[in-house]
Amino acid sequence: MAWLDRQPRLAPLLPKGAAASTERLLLQVGLLKPWMLRLFSAPWYSRLLTSIEKRTVPGQILLVGLRKRFMDEETRAALVGGSRQVPSLERGSNLPARRNHLDESPERVDLHRRYLWCPRACRS
Repeated sequence: MAWLDRQPRLAPLLPKGAAASTERLLLQVGLLKPWMLRLFSAPWYSRLLTSIEKRTVPGQILLVGLRKRFMDEETRAALVGGSRQVPSLERGSNLPARRNHLDESPERVDLHRRYLWCPRACRS
């Protein structure tokens, strides 16, 4: 999402504020590094990713942006509708639930990191 947010034609597809809050969260838990953000802003890197995508899986980058927007909108609708839980079958898509519902205190972020990126065996 951080890379998509830096692409003028793709950034409008993303939910408002989603990239910034996701970047902040991933930086806090150490899954995103400042050097990665600099790389995502480099024009040559954008050309490289776009070129690879065109030759391998055309449309995949666009699909990622649209899927993020869809998941965010559905999560918001569920929470506004009174849901207390938002089941998710897509890896990493718990981020919309956190962005829309939970505070991002360092303690809570640490709990989410241990839960989200821990293999199933270590959760039991």
